[in-house]
Amino acid sequence: YATTTKNNFNYNQKEYECCQNMGHDLQLVPHYNSIISGEGESSTNTSVIYNSILQTSGKLHIGTGTVLEHIHVNATVDISIGKECLISGWRGDYSGEQQQPIILPDKTCLQVMPHLNGNGYIVMMFGLEDEIKKWSRVHGVEATLFLQATGLDDLWESNEEQMLWTARLHPIVKKVDVAKLFSWIQTLQETHKVNHDAIKYFKECNRLSLKQVRRLSDARAEWKSRYILEEHIIPLHNILWNRRHAELNIGSESLITTVATLSEICQKAMVSTRYDVCQQSLMVASAFLADRVKSDQTISPLPNNLKMLLTKLQNKEDREEACKRILQECQDYVKLSRFAESSLVFEQAAFAITELCTCGDSVPTFPRYSPTPSYMWTVATAPARIDLAGGWSDTPPICFQYGGAVVGLAVNVDNRKPLSCRCRTILGGAGILLRTESRDLKSGSLLDYAESNI
Repeated sequence: YATTTKNNFNYNQKEYECCQNMGHDLQLVPHYNSIISGEGESSTNTSVIYNSILQTSGKLHIGTGTVLEHIHVNATVDISIGKECLISGWRGDYSGEQQQPIILPDKTCLQVMPHLNGNGYIVMMFGLEDEIKKWSRVHGVEATLFLQATGLDDLWESNEEQMLWTARLHPIVKKVDVAKLFSWIQTLQETHKVNHDAIKYFKECNRLSLKQVRRLSDARAEWKSRYILEEHIIPLHNILWNRRHAELNIGSESLITTVATLSEICQKAMVSTRYDVCQQSLMVASAFLADRVKSDQTISPLPNNLKMLLTKLQNKEDREEACKRILQECQDYVKLSRFAESSLVFEQAAFAITELCTCGDSVPTFPRYSPTPSYMWTVATAPARIDLAGGWSDTPPICFQYGGAVVGLAVNVDNRKPLSCRCRTILGGAGILLRTESRDLKSGSLLDYAESNI
């Protein structure tokens, strides 16, 4: 941004440094608070992405010199944003409904603002080089040709001065679907023709002029949407990815967006072998969905294909693909409001990754024993421990993130291991009976006890 300013205008050095400092102060750098995703390459190194999200299961391309402000999208199709575009206030989710790829031509200005009466959004789109106070070019196309190609004949009242400022070109919509609204623009620019089926939805919308937008847009609601993005959705990514020990303030503004964000963090962490981040993302997703399970909701058994994918998380060669497919299955469950099943799968995947974090990349195959028969005691004994250094650094989350090293002493008392635990199952009971006992080390006689049912 500062370099472009310097090249295009005759700024002196002091003004250039002021612009550059302002850019740094505003943190206008690539990937500020953003979660950029998509399969394939994303050209973002020379564009400014200011606390966005984007995130698509298709390909994502952002042209050089483009500035994106605030947006979140979460589409399921390819997104291609051209060079030197200015995008502000775009929202999304689409929830799998989106069919057409989202394509914004070079030098496009797109801004979305809430309508003042709460009746949806105003979507403003025009070319960056279109002259607002003239009627000469629209979307980079000569104005007369634009009218002929589109057949739009309701842009002005009979007594209005005809210019872009007063042209009713900006639709009011309940849901921002950029592809459905503007897919015809690229065809217009390339061929000077318009597919009338593609422009039908745009024509059917109530539309405002830029002059009217100034009065009818809700700046307060726009600020709130930006606040939600910056204070709830983006920090979720920052806290988990940067391994910060901070409270996760997850709002309920968009359940699908939250789960998609957690899934994206998990997949990104899996690819980069940050398994601790992956595990924590899975557990947060499980807990987040568990809170939304109704008390009378039944849980269907996990299908065999999911059980198989969970076991593949332990296999180094299959791990990334298995994680990707598990996350997609969970998101599909969420879209069907099957929160219990999705929570369970997230939890089981987290358990598998926990084992990976604890044991390293070569996970041993632990022997599995048949359950002990009812009423038979299982007993474990251990010496006492004296910590010299590093105590508790061998427990999650510290050992996941940094590894752990403990120096300690194992101590027997009178040549005996002073600590023991025993358990058994009994028929006909309910819950768990916890009992703590104090016994004489030599005789084993009971000295004192306390018990509690849970």
